Amino acid sequence: MITGADPVAALSPTPKPGVAAAMRRIYAPGPVTGVWGQWSLQSNVAFGKAKGAIRKWRAGLAEGSWPARLGLGLPADRQHECRLFYLDEDYVARAKADAAAGGEVEYVSTNDVVASWFSRNLDVATMAINFRGRLEDALDTDAGNYVSSLPFGPADSARPALIRWTLQNGFRRAAADTSPLPAGLGWMGRTTGLLTSWASFAKPPRLPGAELELTFP
Repeated sequence: MITGADPVAALSPTPKPGVAAAMRRIYAPGPVTGVWGQWSLQSNVAFGKAKGAIRKWRAGLAEGSWPARLGLGLPADRQHECRLFYLDEDYVARAKADAAAGGEVEYVSTNDVVASWFSRNLDVATMAINFRGRLEDALDTDAGNYVSSLPFGPADSARPALIRWTLQNGFRRAAADTSPLPAGLGWMGRTTGLLTSWASFAKPPRLPGAELELTFP
């Protein structure tokens, strides 16, 4: 392998129903101050429980089909742009210092800072999250789909500390305002975004004379 120093190891293909059940409970209906009950539709689709029609409807949105795009108020021929940005390290450092001074959590990560900045001006932002190492018996050596997404409304992501609190406290909503997130037709005309961080997967190359300058997932 050209990256990392860890030896190559086999993954375990043994299914873990307990982990899958724990993931589903995160999205199960419950008290509005608890888990993400209003996100159950997303969970059902992610775990293969949704009806075929729902799968097709979501697929149409993902593929950008013109009926779906018009329903969302988007031009059918809208062009997309791909952009790359460098992080403002001073901004990140100030945000981390502010979070530490606030005392809500022990620390915030760079991803917490970026996630808060990205999410707080959207109606709903979803964070793709790897549950390995976050749920009991979900190990890094497990093969299978132990990845899903968490939704954040503007109040849920107003500060980096709220993102961190959610990740450290059973994925519960941290904001005082726990109004239901959009569902069904409530998505029409909403601003949404998807974020994820692959920084923890990046390893420096082990090539003689090579120095990493930039990498893309």
